Amino acid sequence: MKKITYLTAFLGVLCLSNVASGADNDVLGSIGDVSIKKADVQALLNVQGVGVVKKLIDNPALLAKLIETETVRKAVLAESEKKGWEKKPNIAYLMERARDQVLIDSYLGEMAKVSNDYPKEDEISQFYKQNATSFKSPPMVHLAQIFLPLGADASAADQKEASKKLEMIRGKLNAKKSDFAEVARKNSLDQASASKGGDMGWLSEDVLLPEIKKELTFLAKGSVSKPIRTNSGWHIIKLIETKPESTQSLSEATPAIVNLLRNRKFEENKKAYIEDILKKTPIKVATPDTLKGMFGANP
Repeated sequence: MKKITYLTAFLGVLCLSNVASGADNDVLGSIGDVSIKKADVQALLNVQGVGVVKKLIDNPALLAKLIETETVRKAVLAESEKKGWEKKPNIAYLMERARDQVLIDSYLGEMAKVSNDYPKEDEISQFYKQNATSFKSPPMVHLAQIFLPLGADASAADQKEASKKLEMIRGKLNAKKSDFAEVARKNSLDQASASKGGDMGWLSEDVLLPEIKKELTFLAKGSVSKPIRTNSGWHIIKLIETKPESTQSLSEATPAIVNLLRNRKFEENKKAYIEDILKKTPIKVATPDTLKGMFGANP
């Protein structure tokens, strides 16, 4: 038995079973009278990309989450239908437009389809050479920090309080067998990193505050900085690791290049297809003068 999120708590308790071989009418998820059967899940998988389907099949927990989401969606739909929501004029119109858009997207997707052998190796290589700078990564640093917020216009009392806390933190860091991560967890006020022991992950040097970037030039790997004052407050930084500037090789960049070129070709094909339609049958649109004053605001 699995509780669903607050968003759907009013609909009851969701029962999920693992997706396994069985009859198409096997119930895999339910909320009250609403249920999702194996056939429903199969139909949903049939319209997903190959990569998505493989990921879902290889990860039963992810598949169970999808079934939960679909069961909730179906339950909300049932509630809306009970209240005749789809009969509201604007809703009916939007539903019709959504249906039309699915048809249009599907049709254009087929008409603008990119051949399986595109791009060729020479096209990939040419793109790589012409956009060499795009495949460079700037120097990176792996940092952890202890942060105490203190605005540039902080009162004397707040500054004094921050100084006292800084001294206390520095004392803990200078103690034998001190653990920076533990000190950060208990004292850092940076919500994003404190729970992770101050770990900020890998960062490009380009995004660092100037004051912090300057201090890093004096730090060896594994060492901790003195308190650094910025406009936002006080930072104590630990330099965990560094990476020099690097450039992706052609083989490393190829998957991204292929994806980019195929997407670009698809958009080109789609544009060419629409332009061809317009050449055969030119579009006619009312002039601005004709349209002026023709429509009123929504009631």
